[in-house]
Amino acid sequence: MKKGNLEKWKNLSACNNLLFFSQLVNELLFDYSIPSNRISTLNTHYLCLDALSAIESIDNNGVPEGTIKPIMEELYAELKKDPVFSSENCPLDYFVKYQSDKYTLCNRIVDMGYRELKNTAKAIHNSYFRDNNYYNQLKKGITEAVNSNREEDQQILFRMTEAHPVL
Repeated sequence: MKKGNLEKWKNLSACNNLLFFSQLVNELLFDYSIPSNRISTLNTHYLCLDALSAIESIDNNGVPEGTIKPIMEELYAELKKDPVFSSENCPLDYFVKYQSDKYTLCNRIVDMGYRELKNTAKAIHNSYFRDNNYYNQLKKGITEAVNSNREEDQQILFRMTEAHPVL
């Protein structure tokens, strides 16, 4: 990270995580940062919106159904590592396939049909991203990590800040 001006910061030891967060934001948004060190263009929220947009294009404009699979594969991969979601509150549970008269969890997007992917994208959006729910969870997680001022929370603070362009 680049060295910032700390002259106006009082009691640095009491606000280590706030300082870490401010340095992260400064570095991630800095024009001359290495592109791989910048904030991601799409986070899980925007990938889900991209999937819904693709679904609308498929349904209304004759775009091939196969268009949705790579978007949903990327969404699945990003959801797996998104620090906002816990194991009890996991959108991956919506990736289900209907076979043999029952629904089963599916971790291979290529095995899912268009209708299953469409239902999955809509369910995830309605359950996790509607009404700023995701943004509020992200804000809550960052705030808790900053306020804790524990060094062990800096990794989660980094992951929440680095992976999400909603700041």
